[in-house]
Amino acid sequence: MKISRRFVLVLAGIAAFAGLAYAAAVYVAHPIMGWGVAADPISKWYPASTSFGGVIAGTTADRTIRLKNVGRDGLTGSIRVDPACNTAGVYSVMSGGGTYTLNNGQSREVVIRFAPADTIRYPDCRVICTP
Repeated sequence: MKISRRFVLVLAGIAAFAGLAYAAAVYVAHPIMGWGVAADPISKWYPASTSFGGVIAGTTADRTIRLKNVGRDGLTGSIRVDPACNTAGVYSVMSGGGTYTLNNGQSREVVIRFAPADTIRYPDCRVICTP
């Protein structure tokens, strides 16, 4: 089964009623609650973080990371560099980006490039996978 979005179904209910007397016995309801959740695909990045360290301005450095489906169901989505933290445009996905479908246990390699234009410290950023 392929799941392209994560859904969480929350069900809660409380049942209580006043004690009823039957031949000196009192019955009181105990509140109960619970929730059901969809079988969620779970993804993990390997390694958990990546540092490019110091890279000479005007050159590039590439790093390979891997997205793995460690859940029970299929995982579908899209991989990209988060534009919110990549305002200078120095990080890019060279391969393995775009849409993907991973079954349980499958993984996908993604090559990330850092291309600093100036001799400054660029903000940390992240590669995201979205459903």
